[in-house]
Amino acid sequence: MRRHKFTAIVLALVLTFVWCAAALAAPPMTPPGHDKGKNTQHMERFGFSDENEAPWASQYMVRMKARGVFAGYPDGTFKPNASISQGEAVKVAVEAFRGNAEVDLTATVRLPGIQSQMWVAPYLAFAAEKGWIDLEGFQVSRAATRAWFSRLIYMAGKSKIDSDVTNMSSAQLLQALKYKDKQDIADDCLAAVYWLTKKGILTGYGDGLFLPNKPVTRAEAAKILSMMLDELPEETSTVVSGIFRGSLGNVIYLRGSTTSYQMAANVRIFLDGAEVDSISDLLPGDPVRLQLNSEGLVIVVEATAKEEKVEGQIIAIVPGPTASRPWRITVKVGARSESTIDVASNVQVLFANEVKPFSFLMVGDTVEVTVKRDVAIKIVIKDFERQIQGTVIDKTDTTGGKRIKVRVSGTEQWYEVADNVEVVYDEHLFTFGFVRTGDTVELTLSRDVVTSVEVKNTISKQSVTGTILEMTFTHQTILSQLTLKADGASETYAAASTVLIEYDGEEISAEDLEVGDPVKCTLIRSVVVEIEKLEPEEEEDDE
Repeated sequence: MRRHKFTAIVLALVLTFVWCAAALAAPPMTPPGHDKGKNTQHMERFGFSDENEAPWASQYMVRMKARGVFAGYPDGTFKPNASISQGEAVKVAVEAFRGNAEVDLTATVRLPGIQSQMWVAPYLAFAAEKGWIDLEGFQVSRAATRAWFSRLIYMAGKSKIDSDVTNMSSAQLLQALKYKDKQDIADDCLAAVYWLTKKGILTGYGDGLFLPNKPVTRAEAAKILSMMLDELPEETSTVVSGIFRGSLGNVIYLRGSTTSYQMAANVRIFLDGAEVDSISDLLPGDPVRLQLNSEGLVIVVEATAKEEKVEGQIIAIVPGPTASRPWRITVKVGARSESTIDVASNVQVLFANEVKPFSFLMVGDTVEVTVKRDVAIKIVIKDFERQIQGTVIDKTDTTGGKRIKVRVSGTEQWYEVADNVEVVYDEHLFTFGFVRTGDTVELTLSRDVVTSVEVKNTISKQSVTGTILEMTFTHQTILSQLTLKADGASETYAAASTVLIEYDGEEISAEDLEVGDPVKCTLIRSVVVEIEKLEPEEEEDDE
């Protein structure tokens, strides 16, 4: 009896040891699995109670709260559609861009109305000392406008960004901006608006307006601040970026990292800017950014669906399965492989650097397809170029597009012409209007669309000498038009984009020309291709 009891005890110990050893030997994930279960640790979510009033900005509001930039109101709201005051804007800018610099909470400033809002005084003092704002005329409660807010955050991040606008004049900045109401932007805000627009942080409205004096809402401020911070080097240890490798329960694993990250019970997860219910919506390979709280738990996950490239020749285009995927293409990749891909309804089709409708795509096109989550979001047509030489029979140039009719070996054919077509003659670049019927031309075609026209026949040159009355520039310093006074009459000429300008035998720029300068211009079909700046004639003294 005692022997049987002893044997049972030993057997139990052996089984327990074997089970524990197996459990310890097995890694948690090899590699980490893809947990399809929902996050069961759900409680009051991290963020604000009124995010649904501006759902497009939810990700930015949550991110800014996690970074301690926006705290929200005591009742848990954000008030996303309320305008942000200049005082509030300065505070959040300081919190976002101060880095490791400390704010002297005892600092004060003398401003109208500051007595009732002393909480903002230390932040105003900090920003003024850094040169981000000018306290003269500053009003704490005044609504921050789009132009003013742009300048504030540009100045706040200026020392940490690679800005190429420092040496641009106000005239050059105005020329570069495309907004219809750019003249309404204050001079000291132009550099900020231009740089932020160039980076895609700021955009105008559908009618081409910027509306510089329109108040900025708190939701808009959160988005602009978030996108600006994306341009800066990461300085906080509470933000972790990497490539998602997988998840197990509430633990996230990143590729190439030995550290795992546990999610808080109220974690928020965003994929391509839209909130998702579970970490299972992410796939291995997705770039992610994790925001950690003071306890090291992940409170915000921001993921971008990974993109893949497929290159080959389209062998089929058929209707797709749904309205959001209205088309399906099959691409031949290599000699034996094929890939069938659904196409998103908002797919971008590019050809010769121009956006085209999906209907422009044809079977036989060589393409590079950008695929995200098994759906094509971008298709670039990459067909090889070919040249033909012939005689221009006819041409059209209207708002509906450009076309050219060419006779080649007795056969006449119309060709579509790209909007950005290059016209070349004698090493000078011209617009499509330079081409005339009867010209001998060499056309460069890509997928039967003319991308370049080289005029081959000889064209006589003309010369005119006169005085500059007016000059028009495009793209900052490129001369586009010149008005001359010659023989008592004035005449306006277009200038080739490759116009050669010389003075005393040396090449100079168009900026070296001034109204009143005497010049000798060489023209081809009334287009100025060369300008020689002359010495002014000396006036003779009357005897």
